[in-house]
Amino acid sequence: MSDKNLSEFSRLQLAQLGREYMLCAQFNSRTGYAALRINHGDEACKDVAIANWMGAGPVYTRRMQKAMGFAGGSDVATIFKGLQLECGFTHQYFDVHFAVTAADSGRFWLNSCGALLETEPRGADAVKVMCHDIEDPTFNATAVATNARARMTPVHRPPRVPADRAPHCEWTVFIDPAAEEILEPEITKVMSSTRLASIGITRPQGLSQAALDGLLRSAVRTVPAGATVPCGAGGGVQGAGGAGAPVDWWSYVFGRAARRCCGARCRRIPDDWQQLGDEQSVERLAGVQGYRH
Repeated sequence: MSDKNLSEFSRLQLAQLGREYMLCAQFNSRTGYAALRINHGDEACKDVAIANWMGAGPVYTRRMQKAMGFAGGSDVATIFKGLQLECGFTHQYFDVHFAVTAADSGRFWLNSCGALLETEPRGADAVKVMCHDIEDPTFNATAVATNARARMTPVHRPPRVPADRAPHCEWTVFIDPAAEEILEPEITKVMSSTRLASIGITRPQGLSQAALDGLLRSAVRTVPAGATVPCGAGGGVQGAGGAGAPVDWWSYVFGRAARRCCGARCRRIPDDWQQLGDEQSVERLAGVQGYRH
């Protein structure tokens, strides 16, 4: 194990480590809930999963917003930037795409959902618990961490009919100024008051908040209408008409190669996209359909 501080890691190392952190969180979730279900039954598993996500999700969403320099936003693009970092959307385990259609509306869809593929063999009832009972309250809890009037609603979701339907699910996200604000649940307030929730993220020595914000802003690109750019491994943000949408806040960590993809018409991202932290990897994108820089 390395004794380096994170500030000493190269961008390539950070790119790999970031995804490993996400994968560890996913493994912890999948194995923990399996043990919970085996020992205490489906109902207990469902209740704990909802409480866990609603309690922790808003806390780490705001922590990531601060760490990556986009805290304070209240639009759909800000919500999507957070979802790009969401451990519940672990890169390569999920293939998630986003489209910002306006400041107050957008949609996201999963071309592939690893959790669904694991759950489908257990039958439609198990799928419904995950994709309906758990996601209905927890998706909104994630959205309202950014805007209390934001809502996530499904366009379609599993159980899949037909069985091979793709994308696996699709959701719309919108902000209704006239909607009643959703108050944070008590479990979120409890989690927010813990010592763990108050731990700060140490920034690299010599890098001020203003400097970090500048670096992050430089990573933003405007996406032309119809273009799809990478959001993690295999995912992407699709530009709306007009001004487009700022995308891919992971790109600061993953390196300039990822940023140079923004605006390109990438229909497919290589399986080893984490290697894009290496500037040399830009050339390897030549084989990706539609890529240009």
